[in-house]
Amino acid sequence: GSAWFRSVLGPDHPILATIPNLIPDGFVPRSSCMQPMVVAAGRLVRSKQFGHVVEAFSIARRAGWRMRIFGEGPERDAIQRTVIRLGMHDHVDLVPFVPDLRHELAKASILVMSSTAEGLPLVAMEALATGVPIVSYDCPVGPRAIIDDGVNGLLVRPNDIDGLARAIERLIDDEDLRARLGTGAADSR
Repeated sequence: GSAWFRSVLGPDHPILATIPNLIPDGFVPRSSCMQPMVVAAGRLVRSKQFGHVVEAFSIARRAGWRMRIFGEGPERDAIQRTVIRLGMHDHVDLVPFVPDLRHELAKASILVMSSTAEGLPLVAMEALATGVPIVSYDCPVGPRAIIDDGVNGLLVRPNDIDGLARAIERLIDDEDLRARLGTGAADSR
């Protein structure tokens, strides 16, 4: 811990702060990666581009598959209009934030992220902890730091909605790949 740093850095060390792991230790539910559910989550703001997620899912969707978008924010109505415009109102649910997203992620098989930029996305870390593979735009910072393409998720060129759809399709259609990336996700926590 910080005592070791102090011993190494000496008496004139800079101020040290310990930042705990964002994902608490203890029981974490685990996804089977076999449920026909795709999830997206976060604050419903323009930079998250949830409309891209809905459009990509409308292209990639297969019979029986659903999407849940967890979050609240100023773009909620615009996202709902996109859902209706694409005829996806029976397949996409907009759900308010839940206290512990991990339990909802454990019911899903894919997490999709479509931000223009990310820091260190907590929702992605929670997905990895629950063994859910991630499909994400390879936007500056963030996703590449925690997603190893082909190991625990799939990275897509930013703003490429068709590419996002193809990556979702790959995971929906290939149960073995989904399971392998889910295992990779859990192992990369």
